[in-house]
Amino acid sequence: MSNRKSFDAAIVGGGPAGLIAAILVAKTGANTVCLAPRPLRVDTRTSALMRGSLDIMSDAGVLPSLVEKSAPLKTIRIIDDSGHLFRGPPVEFNCSEAGGEPFARNFQNSDLVEALQAKAGDQENLTLLDEAAAAINPGDNVVKINTTSNLELTVDLVIGADGRMSPCRKAAGISSKTSKLPQSALVFNVDHTLPHEYVSTEFHRHAGPLTLVPLPGNRSSVVWVETHEKASDYKNLDDIAFTEIFGEMTYGVLGNIRALGPRAMFPLSNLSVEDAGRGLIALVGEAAHVVPPIGAQGLNLGFRDAATIAQLIGNSSNETNSARAIVQDYALRRKRDISTRSGFVNLLNRSLLSDFLPVQMLRSSGLAALANITPLRKVAIRAGIGPRV
Repeated sequence: MSNRKSFDAAIVGGGPAGLIAAILVAKTGANTVCLAPRPLRVDTRTSALMRGSLDIMSDAGVLPSLVEKSAPLKTIRIIDDSGHLFRGPPVEFNCSEAGGEPFARNFQNSDLVEALQAKAGDQENLTLLDEAAAAINPGDNVVKINTTSNLELTVDLVIGADGRMSPCRKAAGISSKTSKLPQSALVFNVDHTLPHEYVSTEFHRHAGPLTLVPLPGNRSSVVWVETHEKASDYKNLDDIAFTEIFGEMTYGVLGNIRALGPRAMFPLSNLSVEDAGRGLIALVGEAAHVVPPIGAQGLNLGFRDAATIAQLIGNSSNETNSARAIVQDYALRRKRDISTRSGFVNLLNRSLLSDFLPVQMLRSSGLAALANITPLRKVAIRAGIGPRV
């Protein structure tokens, strides 16, 4: 590549949302570049991708290589372990209620990124660069990007998949609002003696959810939300003491813990943006929204972001739709989905943290309704699976 190069579209960011966006945009025929620096460390987390996201992965041609490395989620179980005066009954959703196909599949993030990088490298219209953007300068008709190796890129449209601190968002002049939550998430994997039977179990506790998500074999990924202080204390326990507390918290549903993976701790926060796109820059993934890890909404939202912007690019023509019009349409289309799902996740999280009795009563009544009212169950299942873009 010469020091200067022009492209139809540039994706800034090499996480799952950025890579899937790059693949889908390149498949439209757009001359595409993706600035995707290799991660400095292996991501030990997992992602449960719902049916809508699995369809998007299938469209990108990346799903077949990952099926055997993932585990299906055939049942979703919610247990109210909040300790509140008013507690709801256990709720179970089985995939037989929704056509028999699993609700989702759970992937190791490292496997997901590796497969997406391999597929991106095979795309005819996609240039994959192992470097970051050093400067992003929007103009009236194009955006100039200088990379860390001093390449000068001129692009018609930029897709910012560069995380919650997003330089693309700053370059577009889009304001964001961040609120820190009084919680941190402990994330780790476990090998256990009892089969999970492809059941994802969410213990809704006062400090936040503790979620067990199936992995292949007798393995599960865990997202355990606690207060900052307790999360830090638990993270620093030795394996024996930690395993004992974890077994008590999960009522032994996984049996004995045979192996415990490394524990990572992440302080939780929310992030919302004024718009998901402005001018010649569209935002996807955590550049556009950050929510607590409840109901596996975060990356699923990011995949729908990616599919939507790619669809709009594919449907456009130079004569009828400018890049500026595409970004404006994208921001309008994504607004409702992002705000609705972010709002629901935050409402559920606040209901767990609340000591206000009327809030606890409403929450327990809602769980009872989900357990017993068939039409409401169907609505919840459709919403949880995720819409098809």
